[in-house]
Amino acid sequence: MPGEGPDASGQLPQRWVIEWERFIRLDPAHPIRSARKIDTDLAFPLSEMRNQPVGVFKHLARRNLRRGYRLGLPTAQEAIAAIEAKGFAPLRKLTPDQLTSGSEARRTAVVNGNFDTATPLWFYILKEAEVLACGQHLGPLGSHIVAGTLVGLIAKDPTSYWNGEGGRWAPAQFDAANPIDSLESMARFAGML
Repeated sequence: MPGEGPDASGQLPQRWVIEWERFIRLDPAHPIRSARKIDTDLAFPLSEMRNQPVGVFKHLARRNLRRGYRLGLPTAQEAIAAIEAKGFAPLRKLTPDQLTSGSEARRTAVVNGNFDTATPLWFYILKEAEVLACGQHLGPLGSHIVAGTLVGLIAKDPTSYWNGEGGRWAPAQFDAANPIDSLESMARFAGML
């Protein structure tokens, strides 16, 4: 609901609270439920957003293209070149054939927009997850951007474990017998489970 938020005590509305069972196996009798695979197909409500005014705002993909252009976001190819220019290992890149894979309409749209060589960042990130990871997780560029964002937030926060009392955290502080290799193991380590 518009304007809805935390109440006077700071509590979030019940429907805003994370449903951990969708991410972590809380009860072994119930399997983990997860989101759909990552791909470039928009769910119908996002391809024809009925509550939006006419024009570009009715279609999420067109809105994203316009927003990226107006904000001056780099293309995926420019982002990859900038990452590699900083000395990071070369990222696995999608080929033009991979970028144009899918339906004939998708291929035509990608080629006509020159997106096979100058790909909008949001489309490339979805496409590399779809093509290189079968939709199971982000691909190289998407992973690099998310990881870099999270590390940057932690490194710049003066109260984070990175900058906390007693010095910087190091992976050696973990118990090697119980590596943190999933959201569930991280929640257990943090004392949340």
